[in-house]
Amino acid sequence: MRAGTLRNRITIQQKTVAYDRFNCPIEGKAQWTEYARVWASFKSIKGSEYFVAKQLQNKEYMQVYIRYRTDINQKMRVVHESKIYNIESIMPSNKKDYLILMCSERSFEQEEDND
Repeated sequence: MRAGTLRNRITIQQKTVAYDRFNCPIEGKAQWTEYARVWASFKSIKGSEYFVAKQLQNKEYMQVYIRYRTDINQKMRVVHESKIYNIESIMPSNKKDYLILMCSERSFEQEEDND
């Protein structure tokens, strides 16, 4: 993968859980923390618009290209500027020089439901 195509700085986040003094997870205290900051490029796959409670909502599906690494999983998410993307699947290139993260834009409703 050519370095010149990786023009966007993204943050990969993972969910971390807070523990009490007895080392038990505290419900409702999970939060997203920065796991890695990497360079990436984006390719738009599909977009859609729909109405929720009489408000127009947009949803975007992207391919995010990053350098190859083995420590990324589908429980993580991608943050770029003000947008948050769920990682739906991860596909390595044949030469294992980059990863393609298949992502969907995280909606406001998902943010409230899952956090």
